[in-house]
Amino acid sequence: MAAKKLKADLIHKAKVKKAYYKLLEKEGAPEPSNAEEEEQKEEKEEQELGRFAPEVPEHDLLERVSKKDERPRAAPKPKASTKKKLPYFYTPPKQEKSKQDAPKRTREEALAERDERRKLWNKKSPSQQGRARGQPDLGARMQVMLDKIQRSS
Repeated sequence: MAAKKLKADLIHKAKVKKAYYKLLEKEGAPEPSNAEEEEQKEEKEEQELGRFAPEVPEHDLLERVSKKDERPRAAPKPKASTKKKLPYFYTPPKQEKSKQDAPKRTREEALAERDERRKLWNKKSPSQQGRARGQPDLGARMQVMLDKIQRSS
């Protein structure tokens, strides 16, 4: 996909150059020394382009080149800050209630919750074959891990 876009861009640039040199010829400015080589390349590019054809018709290229020459150049903008840009998929964590706002729990409550998590973690498989082999209940273990993640965030 990138190669197709690159090829289409190169063909488009060659056509713009061709239109620009034609414009210079009309004004009477001398052509560059390698004009013959460029003409040979352009003849090859004039063949059927198919899906690589630019979206803009050729007559619009002349207008673009002439408008491009007339536009004033803008001064470069100074960098406002030196912050790193974050990737598009990153979302900063939300500012939730601080841990100080969370209700305090007693030592006994914490130990009771811990025992419940251990029981879930060591729970045997619900299937008869899994119990016979001594397999753990992975669904229960997953729930323990998810609860731990929720508590930490």
